[in-house]
Amino acid sequence: MPSPLLVAHGLLNTNFVTAKKVAAFNALHRMHYACDTTGGAFTATLPANPKPGFSIIFSDYALKFDTLPLTINPNGRLFQ
Repeated sequence: MPSPLLVAHGLLNTNFVTAKKVAAFNALHRMHYACDTTGGAFTATLPANPKPGFSIIFSDYALKFDTLPLTINPNGRLFQ
């Protein structure tokens, strides 16, 4: 099972996305994404209209983020 490496605000109330992500995608609130950068680095874009308490989890599926990173695009917003 992938371990959470990058987290955008919290771990509670998320749904695991069963298909791993291998290319750029738009992340959604309350989702847990298994991201596999083995084929090359790519970008996850965060929601354009976040609300307080939004939670998104990104897991390093193949443990390659150190050499093939997942880039998080904040979509012009501040996430903490």
